[in-house]
Amino acid sequence: MQTLWTRSHRSTALPGIFISAIGILGFAIGRSAPQLFNLLPPCLFHHKTGIPCPSCGATRAAIYLCHFSFVQALWANPFFTLFFLALAFWGFASLVTLISGRR
Repeated sequence: MQTLWTRSHRSTALPGIFISAIGILGFAIGRSAPQLFNLLPPCLFHHKTGIPCPSCGATRAAIYLCHFSFVQALWANPFFTLFFLALAFWGFASLVTLISGRR
């Protein structure tokens, strides 16, 4: 019988678990203290050119996702909203892999 932490399962699940831990930390900050995100510097590209870059709105999208406002997050930045949701799914799948012992 295989143990829960076999080498193959650990190597496939740990990156997703690590990403999930970072996501949970970001979620906690976004829910409890979203004003901390105001300390981030503004987009240099947008500041210099006046044209929004592809990542403009990603922080707002993350804050909206922390409050489960999916439509507003999609309006803020559709690409990063889908990217953040894909990372959440990857973390959940890694946790299932770790618990079940199956890939």
